[in-house]
Amino acid sequence: MNEFVYHYTTLSAIPGIIGKKCLCFWATHRAFLNDPQEGIFGRSILKDILPDFSYCNNFETFILSLSANINSIPMWTSYADGGKGVALKLSTKVLLDVRPAINITPCFYGQEARLEAQKMVDMTKLGIIDLRQDSNSPDNPINNKSKTEEIRSYTQMRMYINLLNSIKEEYYRYEEEFRIYNGAEPDSVKFRERKGVLIPYIEMWFPKQALSEIIIGPANKEELTSASITQLLKYRNYNNVLVTKSEMQFRG
Repeated sequence: MNEFVYHYTTLSAIPGIIGKKCLCFWATHRAFLNDPQEGIFGRSILKDILPDFSYCNNFETFILSLSANINSIPMWTSYADGGKGVALKLSTKVLLDVRPAINITPCFYGQEARLEAQKMVDMTKLGIIDLRQDSNSPDNPINNKSKTEEIRSYTQMRMYINLLNSIKEEYYRYEEEFRIYNGAEPDSVKFRERKGVLIPYIEMWFPKQALSEIIIGPANKEELTSASITQLLKYRNYNNVLVTKSEMQFRG
């Protein structure tokens, strides 16, 4: 997994993300992401690989999108105010330390996604039995058929959800996306308005140490942008975060 990942966003969003005690991101309900085929392509692949596996498709998942690519014009233009916004450079190690409270996975695209799904299914089948337990123990799934079935069902469900949230069509390969996803209790779901639609989301919290750099977009020509971000970091007590300008050449 990459050492760092990036979150492209608008300049107006970062005062809400950069809190005094931690980082707060908004994770969007998967049915309201910008890909209208979200989940459909993944479900078709999984149906081919797991024809006998049935799992309800109405589970609620909220996704925070990150990218491994900091030099992507489409990412700057689509997610960072036409290149006038920012990208937050985040430590993958610090993000992973939050587990098991969250799930993090790279996305897989097109034919690669099918191969990755098959590999994960094969690995799951091999890893269902925990051989580290005493083979004579009644708690060992080898000696407990109901326990074996319970583990198989749970493992397949988690695998299915992980794959469904990480499989995308080839068109989106340029995003080089990493996803952090989770379910949510009803009381934690909030809504924001965007283009006449109410978008459900949840807040995801991460240690402030995850943030190492803020990169200003290549189309941002404002002289005071860097100084203003530096002031925000100062008053929120982020002492070791760099503020830099994208090295890309782009007029926007």
